[in-house]
Amino acid sequence: MVPFTSFAENNQGIGKEEELVWFALDESRPLVFFAGIWTTWTSVRKLRDGETTDDIHACLNTEPNEVVAPVHQKAIPLILRSEAEIDA
Repeated sequence: MVPFTSFAENNQGIGKEEELVWFALDESRPLVFFAGIWTTWTSVRKLRDGETTDDIHACLNTEPNEVVAPVHQKAIPLILRSEAEIDA
């Protein structure tokens, strides 16, 4: 789970200049979560640092809903809104 209160997507609507558009569940910006994965990874990311072990994460994406689709057609973070979704 990746906590958030709002998130931004680049506006990719047809004929639009690229700009950030912010989204939240409502005006009170309640705390909710993105689905994510996390792991510890050992690799050489920068030659000057050599091999390092880092905690890395990624958010899982899904198809955009009707609110986000006009701005970003490809994907949005998978939002977990209920305890059942979080438990799953």
